[in-house]
Amino acid sequence: MSSTLSSGASFRGLIRLRTAVLLAWILLAASETARAIPQNTLQNTPISVASAPSDTLDMALAIFYKGDWQRARTLFDLAAQAHPQDPRPVFFSSMIPFWDYFFVSRTPERAAEYLKASKRAIEMSEARLERAPDDSTMVLLLSGLHGYRSLVAAGERMHMKALRSGVTGFGYTRRLLALGEERADVRIGKGMYHYMVGSVPSELNWALRLLNVEPGSVEQGFRELELAAGDTTHFGTEARMILAYLHRKEGNLAQALRHLDDLLADYPANPIFHYLRADVLERGGRLDSAREAYALVLSFDNPAMAPLQARSRERLRAASPAVSSLIH
Repeated sequence: MSSTLSSGASFRGLIRLRTAVLLAWILLAASETARAIPQNTLQNTPISVASAPSDTLDMALAIFYKGDWQRARTLFDLAAQAHPQDPRPVFFSSMIPFWDYFFVSRTPERAAEYLKASKRAIEMSEARLERAPDDSTMVLLLSGLHGYRSLVAAGERMHMKALRSGVTGFGYTRRLLALGEERADVRIGKGMYHYMVGSVPSELNWALRLLNVEPGSVEQGFRELELAAGDTTHFGTEARMILAYLHRKEGNLAQALRHLDDLLADYPANPIFHYLRADVLERGGRLDSAREAYALVLSFDNPAMAPLQARSRERLRAASPAVSSLIH
């Protein structure tokens, strides 16, 4: 009986670890070609397929992080039509149903939409990587794509699909780590590797040895990610997103709040960041500030975020009837 219990505990530990780290793979690959764009350059910008592919993607990603998914999807689709051999627009467009599924509205329809879109992106990325085996951008995209798919499949109880995608994604992540440069993107890869491996419960060390996985350290993972967060390019944004998620998960609320505040300084109109900030404040017992943050989520006219706004209303009502005046 004790052997059965130990085996069950190991399996549950493995499932918890997989869920915890796959989002970080996703965030690592989420904006491989993005650039930091001041928010005031996005207002009333005409959409045109005449832009260079990187320029169009940069603009679309900045709009995506702003929370305007409808406009971002239009740009991604236009870029895909103008550059049909480039998998990046398809990859980034598939981020929309994933973020919708993970952060806003977890439904089978959103899961199916993502799995369909990501399959096409994988096929295109694999074909391009076959032609150019040293293309690190394609390695990043494939790592992220399989990480997304594993997380969504697990959420829909497609366990074999989740396992296959997770193992494949980890293989691409290890290819990324073979790069010896100290660029911010490589630091993110190293940081997540250390965090992933360092988070494995000691009773699962046999699995790491079986997979020939090098040792890792959670502390070293956070150090690498903090170094990447100081980067002035889009990789700094990616590192802050990962750090906010991981610190929130680990219960390091002050650190999570610091990174969410930084993200909101760049993307003040993103309701997801406001909701996560409200959640962190509530967990930390700062209820008045949490109520104000939940009320901010309700202040945006963004139909894509309606389920998130509904949850914010519920949290406000649960907090106190006295805050009913904040609920729109």
